[in-house]
Amino acid sequence: MARPNRGRSTGNDLPFQSLLKDNDLAIIENPLRRIPEDHLKEHIDSFHTEAGLEDIVDKETLFRGARAARDPEAFIAGEIRAATLSKIDKAAFDNEKSSSLWTESREIQIIHLICFVGSIVQGMNGTAFGIAVSGAIALLVPNGWRFQIASSFIPAFALLLLVFVGSESPRWLIKKQRYAEAYTVLLRLRENTLLASRDLVLIWAQLQVETTLFTRTKEDVIDLENRVPYLDSRVYLREIGLFGYGRRITQLFTIPRARRATVASALVMLAQQLTGVNVFAFFASTLFGYGQKGSSRADISNLWLFFAFGVTNFLSSLLAYRYIDSKGRRWLLMFSLAAMFPLLLATAFSFKAQYHKGPVAVFLVLYTIAYSPGAGVVPFIYSSEIFPQILREVGMAWASGVCWFGAGVLDLFVPSLLGRLQQEGLLCLFAGLDAVALLLVWLFVRGTERQIATMEEMNYVFGVSTWRHVEYQLCQVLPWSIDHYLLRKRGVDLEPLYRYNLSAGDSDDQDRSGDHDNGDGTPPEGLANGRA
Repeated sequence: MARPNRGRSTGNDLPFQSLLKDNDLAIIENPLRRIPEDHLKEHIDSFHTEAGLEDIVDKETLFRGARAARDPEAFIAGEIRAATLSKIDKAAFDNEKSSSLWTESREIQIIHLICFVGSIVQGMNGTAFGIAVSGAIALLVPNGWRFQIASSFIPAFALLLLVFVGSESPRWLIKKQRYAEAYTVLLRLRENTLLASRDLVLIWAQLQVETTLFTRTKEDVIDLENRVPYLDSRVYLREIGLFGYGRRITQLFTIPRARRATVASALVMLAQQLTGVNVFAFFASTLFGYGQKGSSRADISNLWLFFAFGVTNFLSSLLAYRYIDSKGRRWLLMFSLAAMFPLLLATAFSFKAQYHKGPVAVFLVLYTIAYSPGAGVVPFIYSSEIFPQILREVGMAWASGVCWFGAGVLDLFVPSLLGRLQQEGLLCLFAGLDAVALLLVWLFVRGTERQIATMEEMNYVFGVSTWRHVEYQLCQVLPWSIDHYLLRKRGVDLEPLYRYNLSAGDSDDQDRSGDHDNGDGTPPEGLANGRA
């Protein structure tokens, strides 16, 4: 496969305004690379003092973390040659690439628990575990609607207690210039001083770059273009202090980088609704029992179908933990949408059979397995990652609003559509909408794989114009896919869309293992610093 383009002349001299707003060269850059390594220590020493880190971490560890953030592979190779990288630090770097739920830090496991309980609280109204619980309660207490409503108190109370155990977001703390607290949280997350120092410096540097998206004063525009990444961090606070929540809502649509994320988040949320999953989640008893004479036996049979849907949805969602980083959010979502299309049609036509409960149950389970790890999990994770730090809360609010607006539209129109189209017609309609969703995701949704970027590097990914992204999918990915998958041609390379800009003076021209693209324009694992 083709190696990512690393041309030094393509972006090294471009101002950050161009890289973040009109990045049609698709350059992803680490701002620390713009600081010569022999000058890096001076700036890190200054940051160490200004950030009040004297009693938290020593200057040497912070500087080593900055070197690791600037060029992780060169840092590790140099430390190994100099025999200064301890076994503990080397193991920490290695574990980042192969960690699992059971080997993660205690702090990350606590965060997993909080998110899990939070999903249960929300799930009482629709997500995977909640649907499974609702189905079980419906079977145990068929007429116990009061108990079903009251039972949501249990996970809600548990979540109330857990929020006092979890840590604050380190990015939010850095944005508020509470660097010492941010480092403490990162240390609990990473359980290694070198990795915590690396993450602190990299997030700090990238947030300074992000300031170029929101500058309103001419003085700051000039200051930013001339000084990033040597920026006085107080500029960030001064700029975000010039507008409130209302202005941040408008910036979702007026700033090109933010607008692209706004569109992408809306598309992935709408894609979830277009799959038709909430037809089963909201109208299971109506759908399965349509046209049948009412009987207690038929009602229990329909409840068992709904319970099978809920349990399969929950268990299949766990697959996302295994593949969402290794395969990527976009890939997982597209695979899910593609697999659901034929399964929706099969489920639809199964209703035509005289004894249809068996075939419907089989295809419904297969459909749910295809849905859960992709279209079920990805939209909320994806939307939480792609917005700039300053717009993340309002961006996520927008994405959630789009999701539940779509669910509300389904709630209004599905009953009447079921009466006109019956089960097979309704599911065929959603099969077509699922195909439309797949096309829209392919054209307009950018990847956020761990191989591509950290959350801060999303600014560069969404700095690429929409038309450049669409052009790449149509003119390069589509012909390559036909040659590679249909015509089975060998040796046909796909030029990756995103490329990493390496500053002059580095020793990064050496080939790196694994420098192959992933078949969708994304660079390989190992080129990005840290995790998305």
